[in-house]
Amino acid sequence: MSTRPSATLARRAPTRNIKDVGSRPALTLSARSTVAYNGPIGVNCVRVLIAPKLVAISKPRCGSTSIRRALSPFMRPDLGDIAVDLADRSPPFHPHITAPYLQYLLNERDEYKNIQFTYFITVRNPLSMLWSYYKYFKPDQKSLYNFSKGWSEDQPITFEEWLVRGRLGAHREWTSRAPSWISTSNLSTLSFEMHALDADSHRVVDYIFPIEEPEALEAFLSERLEKRVLIRHHNKSHDADMPSLSTDLLRRVRALFPFESTFYGV
Repeated sequence: MSTRPSATLARRAPTRNIKDVGSRPALTLSARSTVAYNGPIGVNCVRVLIAPKLVAISKPRCGSTSIRRALSPFMRPDLGDIAVDLADRSPPFHPHITAPYLQYLLNERDEYKNIQFTYFITVRNPLSMLWSYYKYFKPDQKSLYNFSKGWSEDQPITFEEWLVRGRLGAHREWTSRAPSWISTSNLSTLSFEMHALDADSHRVVDYIFPIEEPEALEAFLSERLEKRVLIRHHNKSHDADMPSLSTDLLRRVRALFPFESTFYGV
């Protein structure tokens, strides 16, 4: 099983029109034009930046807090920039809002609808992402999580059971704009397709970056923001203790996460 993706994502994508940013050369900028982030990785981030016409879509457990911290110095609330770090604080916006729904919301608002935004997202090996989600949010036998009302800490589900029986809810506005096979009765709501494709399986995001290789993302952000951006700590797998998965479980992961499984060679 491959754990390190190729830099030429566009040539391997099972969906269309992915722009290949992995092979772009690094920018040469002066040291005093550098913004560096050395902090930890977390989960919450959606960012809409008006001046550079840039939207960062946050996929859970894919290094979004490092991106949030990297973009923070460039946020301009006075221009109408949008930053959402906590759920239920700025409805209908949400830290992990999907690209199709966010695009719909922006197009409904006069101050944003005429701006041609560029959307980008980060992805991660789906096995590492799932293991990280499982360890961090500790699902119980009823697929309730440590952020859920009624969660039973003393009734944990095993990782293998969770992959088979686990489920994760999502806002109706999100699922209604996602491909029809996405379901809240399983874990497909964590997939790239959920966050980046519309109901016709057309891609809403323009750029896709593997978080395991932050250099391409750094070059992209540096170019768009006209100042070098460094993301020193990215989302490392830490999956040495992840149990080995059977052929059937790997087949299930491929079914629920088709893009990421193809890209990472799961």
